[in-house]
Amino acid sequence: MSVTWIMQQNLSSEKLVFLRALDSLGSKWKPIEIIPFSEELPDVEVEGPAIVYVSTTLIKNAPKKNWNPGVFFTPEKFKSSVWLQKYGKNMLNSDGRVCTLQELFDNSPEEMFLRPNNDLKDFSGSLTDREGLRKFYESVSSGGFLFGTDLEVFVAETKAIHKEWRCFIVDGRVVASSQYRFRSMLVKSGNVPNEVIDYANEMAAIWSPEKAFVMDICETMDRELRVLELNCFNASGVYQCEVVDIVKAVEALF
Repeated sequence: MSVTWIMQQNLSSEKLVFLRALDSLGSKWKPIEIIPFSEELPDVEVEGPAIVYVSTTLIKNAPKKNWNPGVFFTPEKFKSSVWLQKYGKNMLNSDGRVCTLQELFDNSPEEMFLRPNNDLKDFSGSLTDREGLRKFYESVSSGGFLFGTDLEVFVAETKAIHKEWRCFIVDGRVVASSQYRFRSMLVKSGNVPNEVIDYANEMAAIWSPEKAFVMDICETMDRELRVLELNCFNASGVYQCEVVDIVKAVEALF
């Protein structure tokens, strides 16, 4: 039975590539309008399997709908603490720990890498320091964000990274990949070394959270490969990945 893709309207230019891939393959898709600041999703009638793409609102609320599978996302599997248990020293931030924001305020290192423990990203992971942490929380508090000092965060030492790649993994293997960063600069390229793909396949064989997901791999300044993070398939940017290959692999699951 063919898959119906439920696509958010007003896509970014990068994610429009996904829509063009669907059209080129003759894949079925239906638009859905996301109401800003609303957790309610309009009804979209589909027959057979359906997959949503692209916003966090869709990921959070798709399980309320009769879309199967809807999303490839089990919240407990997309936590930094779980990835650390599964991949161990293969994680770049294998020295990391989980604490609340309040605990971090009370005892924070001078410099740190900080991200939410969960993957729905109340805020984006980044490098910061004590003063930056204070200013960050003051700004989000005044902006009315829906989290407080009890939010679980993952904190680790800062590390220099040489390159970063994104790998789309479907049914346990890499089906598309792209470089997206060189040092701290956004540098996209579809030329990905075989050793990066092999490493991602090796890590996926150790543990895969879902049938389809995204794994970001990095190269340290010592030229060692490490797992940087995992991301939910349904909202991940594609950079220079071959999107047609991604769509084909996902639809083949059904």
